[in-house]
Amino acid sequence: MNNSGFESWIIILIIISTVLTCWSFSLLLRLLSEYVARRRKRLHAEHRRRGVIYALIAMLLGFGGALGSGWFALDFARTIGEDDFGDGGVVAAVSLGLVLFSLMLVVWALIGDRARGRLRCPKCWYDMTGIHDPRCPECGKDIKSPKHLRKSRRMRWPFALASVCIGIAVYGFASAQRVDQSDYFALMPTWVLMMGWEHLPEDWILWENSNYESTLQNRLYSRWNYNDIWVSEAATKRFGKRLLFGLTKSAETRWDTRRLDLIQVINESVTMQERVDADGNVESIWIGSPIDSEQLLINSAQDLIDALLAEEPTMLQLKILDGFEYSYWSSSTPYQLAKSWIRSDLPTTIYADFDMETIAHLDAWDRSRFIFNFTERVIMERTAVLLSPLLEQFDHTLFTQGLISDDDVINEITQLITLDTGLIHTQFYRYLDTNTPPGTIDLNSRVMTLGDCVSSMSDKSRTKVHIELASLMNSTDPIRRGHAFAAFFMVQGICDFDDRNEDPAYLACIEHTMKLAINHHTRVYPDRATLHEVGLSIISKHDTSGRVSYPLILRELLGDPSLAPDLSIREDQFGPTAHIEAWVENFAQLADSHDPIVCEWLISNLPVQLGSEYDEVLDSIALVFLNSGDEDLMQRATNKLNLRMAGHLVSPVSEYSDSINIDDDW
Repeated sequence: MNNSGFESWIIILIIISTVLTCWSFSLLLRLLSEYVARRRKRLHAEHRRRGVIYALIAMLLGFGGALGSGWFALDFARTIGEDDFGDGGVVAAVSLGLVLFSLMLVVWALIGDRARGRLRCPKCWYDMTGIHDPRCPECGKDIKSPKHLRKSRRMRWPFALASVCIGIAVYGFASAQRVDQSDYFALMPTWVLMMGWEHLPEDWILWENSNYESTLQNRLYSRWNYNDIWVSEAATKRFGKRLLFGLTKSAETRWDTRRLDLIQVINESVTMQERVDADGNVESIWIGSPIDSEQLLINSAQDLIDALLAEEPTMLQLKILDGFEYSYWSSSTPYQLAKSWIRSDLPTTIYADFDMETIAHLDAWDRSRFIFNFTERVIMERTAVLLSPLLEQFDHTLFTQGLISDDDVINEITQLITLDTGLIHTQFYRYLDTNTPPGTIDLNSRVMTLGDCVSSMSDKSRTKVHIELASLMNSTDPIRRGHAFAAFFMVQGICDFDDRNEDPAYLACIEHTMKLAINHHTRVYPDRATLHEVGLSIISKHDTSGRVSYPLILRELLGDPSLAPDLSIREDQFGPTAHIEAWVENFAQLADSHDPIVCEWLISNLPVQLGSEYDEVLDSIALVFLNSGDEDLMQRATNKLNLRMAGHLVSPVSEYSDSINIDDDW
């Protein structure tokens, strides 16, 4: 049977199902009417008991036939559909059945219960046969004309029921696609969820750990992923402001998990506005925070400090500590939400404080990191002013111990507050303390934390850090010395220090690295890199020309190539291609090496910058690996040649000729 035949049968079966449903429903009404007549003795029943039994059986068979016809229609729809006939199809089929049922209900109501020769009261429909009094003995209505006794009985409730059914059907048709894309919960009106979000079950509101896809949180999020707009922009803004204004009421509302989870998905809708630029592109622009973000920051900081310093935390304070999850881009807490608004409120004029030409020599990645760090320092200065009245509450010994606590939550909160209040400028030395008491984070974790903190500190504070590091590098204690080198490596890497830096304290650290770390093979931490390996990475990061670091790295390649660090190749003060000359002088002769680790290191660190006198040499080195027979090296060599604009050297028949993966190395 072709698809058109199936479609015809689907329509026929739906009509049959609807007719049987309506007929069975009418039998049900008649049976109820018969039951009422038998209960009220003054009315006589129209049917015998046997007829009532037959009608009951017919009603049950009718409902069974309606269900069977509907099931076959659904099965035929699954058969001819390209995709599985999902939940949305079921909703659409039920909606269509409701429409047909409503139409037949209206027709039945219009025809009504005709008199067929019976004489009945036009008000209560009492049987007036044989009664000559013009007044109804049941309800007392005066009968003005005999023709009123033969009036058809038309009820109003079928019209109301038909209207309700049609309204439900229209809503079903409108929701069918969403049900098909999610689940049956999509039939729940969004406005109901928005009105009762505080009291309805959590799995109706939040997507996490929910059995439903169409939770309120996901519906609000759809406003920004543009797959399907569940909620209008105006409704989202009204609901968002209602949520946000609650943050200023009390600590309980500020740290309400359900409220905060919803705020994360409506934050942009309330604080951003879409605008079409001259080229027709849609962009989102910042329109400002809807509430006092600075006061929210102060109140939230107070809540965090109270929770940290409480000897016997309340249930709310335990909730604050347990639910705190720090992430730079997250707005999962009112504190971070306030900081994100303050950051967005920064005027563009702040970048006038430094000359962009001073960072013109940096590549795009390093330039963006420089601007990011600058912005963070501005934020730190502003938050330090806002939170300065809270500093008196700190018991520095108790509070700053959280900087080295092995409790991740306490450590993160303390680090955040310490940075934002400016205490980091005087408390950074705690990260360098090697006297590690029980219950504190290990030295390696402190090193990484220090690097993150120092990236946002002022230049003056960074100098203090370098002075402290230089002092520790001269220590006779190997643990303290190794810790200092590891910390300096993290600070240098995150802050983008190189040979252009003129800070005497920084240069002193470089000098100590050359003197005390190179050729010293004791390990910084157990199962970690040696002092020599860390020092080699520090020198490589500092020496952008390669004049000093490349010979040291070459020695590693000839000895133990697995210990050779990757290069940080950028333009340098000796000229745009000085590092390429140093690279060729030191590494080009290793191109014919049979050590796979050496080959992999060479092709991974092969310069891609053009315009030097060594372009042909570098291309020829890449071609050597292109013909090596090693699939991984051939892929990397192809990528390098493409990046060097030498893709024409790759054989057209090579399976790697059209491939390029920029994320592979550069």
